[in-house]
Amino acid sequence: MVAFTAGSVLTAANLNTAFNSLTINSQTGTSYTLVLADQGGLVTLTSTSNVAITVPTNASVAFAIGTVISLLNLGTGTDTVAGAGGVTLNGTSLTLAQNEAATLVKIGTNTWNLVKGGSGVGAANFTNTATGTYSDGGINYKYLTFTGNANLVIDKAGFADLLLIAGGAAGGYNYAGGGGAGGHLYLTSVYLPSGTLSVVVGGGGAANTSQTVTGGQGSDSTLSIYRAVGGGGGGALTAGNFDPMSGAGGGSGGGSSGNGRAFQAPPGIGITNQGLVGGFGSNTAGGGGGGSIQAGQNSSGNNGGWGGGGTSTSITGTAVTRAGGGGGGGVSNGGGATAGGGGGGFGGSAAGSATANTGSGGGGAAGSTAGAGGSGLVIVRVAV
Repeated sequence: MVAFTAGSVLTAANLNTAFNSLTINSQTGTSYTLVLADQGGLVTLTSTSNVAITVPTNASVAFAIGTVISLLNLGTGTDTVAGAGGVTLNGTSLTLAQNEAATLVKIGTNTWNLVKGGSGVGAANFTNTATGTYSDGGINYKYLTFTGNANLVIDKAGFADLLLIAGGAAGGYNYAGGGGAGGHLYLTSVYLPSGTLSVVVGGGGAANTSQTVTGGQGSDSTLSIYRAVGGGGGGALTAGNFDPMSGAGGGSGGGSSGNGRAFQAPPGIGITNQGLVGGFGSNTAGGGGGGSIQAGQNSSGNNGGWGGGGTSTSITGTAVTRAGGGGGGGVSNGGGATAGGGGGGFGGSAAGSATANTGSGGGGAAGSTAGAGGSGLVIVRVAV
């Protein structure tokens, strides 16, 4: 079991943010209704009288499911937590004595649990057979790696660390941009409710031999409400007139194609906190696909741009780099760029496909079949 790590609330706006310290909201009055700014923080009650704390309905304040709010009574009165009309509040005791703490966890649209105790909610537990175990910093962990669609069975609700990587995209065809990496979403201290949670692992974008479309998009990886977005395909020269093509947007963006014209097409953009933009094509070479930690490199002359670098995590106890962008395709052998670290495919006349289960982008082709994107994965880690 581990102590509650504050700031485990995750919303669409902050999905990849790992909070490490509490935002404290000190209340001195005898009544208080929770507000959106309290999510992931600590509300302290300092009145010398009893305090009434109200949990509002979802219609009044739309806290995300999984929201965690800590409460601490620093006053001399007894504080009582209650739900507004229509809110179900579960807990063995809904009062706080002086110096007593509790943790509110939203588990449904209008359903909350109040967990008493200074250490709050502990670690979640899954009943699936663990992929592996290890110790780090005096804490024992077990983890579970999904490389395909499955179910995660949680028999004890609590906190877990998650790594979701979406499928990487394919590079484009003919002087083409590299494929963008799938979204890289690393979350710490995420609250997981008990029950069976669906896990979907995104597939890599398929390679193609058409210069009229961008490289195949990667598909999303999801676990319950959490989602990593598939990578954006690399651009290709438009058939017939050699107009450049933009890279597609995604978890990371695809690089744009080379151009036989006096203008450049923009690369695809990435998703904030999941990946970065691809690189620009120039002349007869494509830009590199965006990686999860580094943008794709712009091409130069006949040389394709490098794919952006991937992100290293140690969620399994060993540092592994994943979600790198694919290299852009150059005009001749040797003109293609190496892919960013993390398993991305090389660009060039013999474009390479990305490594499976890395979520990396495939290489852009210089005139042959493009490299396919790599499939994603999902990893869940809990303390034991």
